[in-house]
Amino acid sequence: MKSIYQQLVEKHGLSPAQKIIISLVDSGKVLEIGSSSGYLTKEFVKKGCKVDVVEINKEDAKEAGKLATFTFVGSIEDENIQKILKEDYDFIICADVLEHLVDPEKVLGFFKRKLKKNGQILISIPNIAFWNSRIELLKGRFEYQQSGLFDKTHLRFYTYNSFLKLLQKIGFKIVAIFPAETKIPFEYSLKKIPLVGWILVRFIKPPIIKAFPNLTYYHYVIQAKI
Repeated sequence: MKSIYQQLVEKHGLSPAQKIIISLVDSGKVLEIGSSSGYLTKEFVKKGCKVDVVEINKEDAKEAGKLATFTFVGSIEDENIQKILKEDYDFIICADVLEHLVDPEKVLGFFKRKLKKNGQILISIPNIAFWNSRIELLKGRFEYQQSGLFDKTHLRFYTYNSFLKLLQKIGFKIVAIFPAETKIPFEYSLKKIPLVGWILVRFIKPPIIKAFPNLTYYHYVIQAKI
């Protein structure tokens, strides 16, 4: 059975965050965590990368394994998996993975040890402090969903600010932050109004997003190094 994430890719294509991550990877040795069936793996291989994948779903791992150099079936939190990852990597990819783990901080510490001197970790993660989530909480609502900010498989919830602090605490240096999906209040309605929508997108939204990332970022990508 296909995972919900594979179904989303087949229906909507790669997400903005996934496209950003692909654009940041050059040729080199890649460790991809939570590869699903290999839709990112495929793009990395096209760039000449040698990709090792860790995937907990056996069926997805089998598909990704057709493209990967090595495939490890299991959770990255499993110390047995960590022990058999002998190499160091130019890129470690965590595309919407950390929020599904029991102890992301411990795993990030492991990743820090597995990066080459000039290596990079690329992380995409949702922002629970997104303005619409705050409204839902003010209404007393916290309803789990199939996907999105309130994905029923999420074990950890981070705000934009709290996740950056976590990375810095572990010892990562932030290289760049890329907003993948953003929205400001009333944006959807205002975009329907001729001229107003154009002014909003061109002149109003960019400075608001820049000033208030913890409020306006729904989903974003972090590029970091040791």
